[in-house]
Amino acid sequence: METQNIFTLDEVYQIAIQYKQRGEHVNLTQLLVTLENYALTEDDFDKKLSIFQYTGHIYRLLPNYHKSAELYFKALEMQPKEHIFIDLIQNYLISHQYDEAIRWADKADHLYNNVIFRQLRSSAMVNLCTPYLERKQFESCVSILRRYSEPDDVVLATTVTSVKNYCSIEKLNYQEVQTTGQKNVIYRPDVFNGRKISSSKNIEMAKIPVYICEIPHATLLAGSTIVLAGNKQFILDDTFFIFDRRRFLLDTHTKEVTKGYSALVNGIAVHARRGDSLDIDFAVYFGGTYSFNFYHWVIEHLPTFWVINQLPQYRDLPILVDEGSIKHPNMLAMLKQVNITNREIIPVKAGHAYNINKLIVISKLAHVSPSVRDELKPTDVIIHREAVEFLRQIFFMPTQSKPNRLIFLGRKSSVAARISNQEEIQSVFSDYGFEIVYPEELSLEQSIELFSQAKIIAGATGAAQQFSI
Repeated sequence: METQNIFTLDEVYQIAIQYKQRGEHVNLTQLLVTLENYALTEDDFDKKLSIFQYTGHIYRLLPNYHKSAELYFKALEMQPKEHIFIDLIQNYLISHQYDEAIRWADKADHLYNNVIFRQLRSSAMVNLCTPYLERKQFESCVSILRRYSEPDDVVLATTVTSVKNYCSIEKLNYQEVQTTGQKNVIYRPDVFNGRKISSSKNIEMAKIPVYICEIPHATLLAGSTIVLAGNKQFILDDTFFIFDRRRFLLDTHTKEVTKGYSALVNGIAVHARRGDSLDIDFAVYFGGTYSFNFYHWVIEHLPTFWVINQLPQYRDLPILVDEGSIKHPNMLAMLKQVNITNREIIPVKAGHAYNINKLIVISKLAHVSPSVRDELKPTDVIIHREAVEFLRQIFFMPTQSKPNRLIFLGRKSSVAARISNQEEIQSVFSDYGFEIVYPEELSLEQSIELFSQAKIIAGATGAAQQFSI
């Protein structure tokens, strides 16, 4: 291909997008023919693999999903890489071939045991169920889920209510924990959504209550904020009912959980493995949605200890923690530091259901809204002051001198690269005196020491603590 001497495959893909946007179908078709011919004559293994993959991407633009899948299969035959499996499964999701998406997600998960494939499987199952769930046709929803379930799996679909409402109706122990002040203060940034903000005035919002409650005869759906109560009623964290569901894709808040939970306005569909029997009568759950993610673990989940520490009657109870949260050594180290009373830590598997005679459910001190339909707003993320103060109290490391280090956060093990030209960007930052560091290679103590000495921190968005679970 002559243009390959001029353009990278990334650039060729961008040209294809422009052809598509301008309606230049002849040029787009010719580009595809040229790419396929080039693949036939290319001897370099890696180049040929990439050409198949990018040609599949471009066929997806047409859209010609059948041809796109054919190209991904060719790439997989050469080398079954994780990211190519992801492309193939996403191709089936986009083309509404959900059964095929589930089949290939299972194959890929068997090969790589990666949470990404379980999330893609979950997404396919949710899409199969959603039309029925929206119409409250719960039996049809259960029938679909049963097709992809083991005999002992928990498969249910029914209406949903808030924790507070359920506890009020059932007259259960529900109490709110007092936090400082009557309002949350949102500190408006100077730049947001790529634009400079004209007013730097902070925003005041009504406080979202912090609560703790006891649910008897509960079924915990690990890795989510969903609890199945004794009367077969699904209860969900109160914030699900507080945020504006017209703006937020709240179903994504739960549907991405491993093995398939879907929460919509009219109800919830659940498909979960039956968890191992837990030899406990009374326990506290400290997990929830995205607890395997470093950022969400630190901001949303760890500060929950501040809440439980206010109530001495729960001082000695064991805690249930999502298994994925403690596979990362730094996340486990942080858990041990906040667990100041040395409560027993019991791991549970996301996507599995566990029966607990009495379960303590605690709201979060931080609320990170799920995907938005329109532009993100500063008020979409609310963090109680107590959460930040609690984390600072536990992890703050005082320094003797004024912080002066310039730090750029690189990434080595991320499944999906945040910056495609990371090496070039790091070179520029190095020229300006920045140290290139990879936080995923540092221990918790090393990370705290590094950031306590930093004057400026730069890098791609995210926690820079990528790992595979």
